[in-house]
Amino acid sequence: MVASTFGNRRRARSCAYPAVLALIGGWLLGLAPLAAQVPRVDTAAISSVAQDSAGVIWATGQSPGTPPELYRWQGDHWAAEPVHTDISGALLQGVWPGPRGGVVAEWISPAEDSTVFTWQQDHEVKTLGKIKGETTRNSDGGYSTSYFDSPEVTTTSSGEILITGNSPNIYRVEPGGIHLVYTIQPGQYRPHRQFLNQPAPYLPLHTMEDAQGRTWIWSGLPARVEVSGIVLRGFLLFDGKDFDYRAQLPGLPSGQVTCLGRWDKEHLAVGILNAGLYAIDTSTLTARRIADSEPGAFRFIQQVFNLGGDRYVIASNFGLPQAENPESGPFNILWRFRDERWGKLLT
Repeated sequence: MVASTFGNRRRARSCAYPAVLALIGGWLLGLAPLAAQVPRVDTAAISSVAQDSAGVIWATGQSPGTPPELYRWQGDHWAAEPVHTDISGALLQGVWPGPRGGVVAEWISPAEDSTVFTWQQDHEVKTLGKIKGETTRNSDGGYSTSYFDSPEVTTTSSGEILITGNSPNIYRVEPGGIHLVYTIQPGQYRPHRQFLNQPAPYLPLHTMEDAQGRTWIWSGLPARVEVSGIVLRGFLLFDGKDFDYRAQLPGLPSGQVTCLGRWDKEHLAVGILNAGLYAIDTSTLTARRIADSEPGAFRFIQQVFNLGGDRYVIASNFGLPQAENPESGPFNILWRFRDERWGKLLT
């Protein structure tokens, strides 16, 4: 949750001018053919991007002097997309791929003390529902509202929409609005680098769908793992109807999950802090170790993905990242797994 408060020389000889002007004019004429090839500068500051199933690229962003807007990519520039909703004074926050070829957008509505979610396809807009904020009294006697923060909106292959964030609560879009469908219990959490006498926030929940159509939910670590917080211990599996909590999977160490990604059709790949990379068989829910590209290379894995049949891993050989310098080496390395061999691509 995030607390938000809204109220925020000398004169040159005349004979020199014709020659100078002729020189400048000739120079500009010579650049004219090139100017047509220079792409326009787009002033929109883009904050989040999503591509719908039709290939349209959407984004949230802000141009100088304007509130946040919804944009569509028009081939060479971002164009603001009119949004006609009944949300009064709402501020656009993020956008994600949605069902039926559309996108889901998140808005903060101070007037309703809520986070509101909408679905949009072309010019059709529908309000999906809202998550009510929490109003608390401050030490000075005033009040502030905490809104649902850092959401991740997931549309499953069956068309369901799940909403997670920096909270133990998991929501689903249902007929009639957005409803709470699961709350992670205190015993299902573990502290990560919690400091004495300092409250630790919930770190964001993330999702991934497997070949069986189940949605895996886990807590990932940010790029700098020294950040303190409370993280989910293990995984939550959602089959469209029920949630199945798995604190531990056979063959998988008990350390903190750093990322989850697709390895192949039958396996997901999971990074475990200081323990390396593992493949999870999604049929048997058992895990096996994937050999490191080189000793200690996979101590902190930030991302795993499959592209064109090759597997890619972004990882650091530091359990706790250090500042990049000639002595310590690079912070992140991009590895590719092809023909049963690892290759280093970028450092």
